[in-house]
Amino acid sequence: FLGGRLRAKVKQDTKESEAMKNGMRCLLRERIIEICDRCLDRGFVHIYNLESLDDLFGQYRALGGNGMATKLIDDVKKLQVK
Repeated sequence: FLGGRLRAKVKQDTKESEAMKNGMRCLLRERIIEICDRCLDRGFVHIYNLESLDDLFGQYRALGGNGMATKLIDDVKKLQVK
């Protein structure tokens, strides 16, 4: 009986952990897109935006994010830095 409850608890914890991971990845992706869009719209990038993008993208990748944001970040890195 206890073994079954323990397995159910572990399964639920794993499911919740995966949901948290996926949610964080979505939030990171959204923030990356937001920064990139703002920089591309204004035509230049601040150095602190580049630093933020590097940090955000590193964590996004560590959580299993794909390279979707790579193209946006590459476009931003081509902008003039102010």
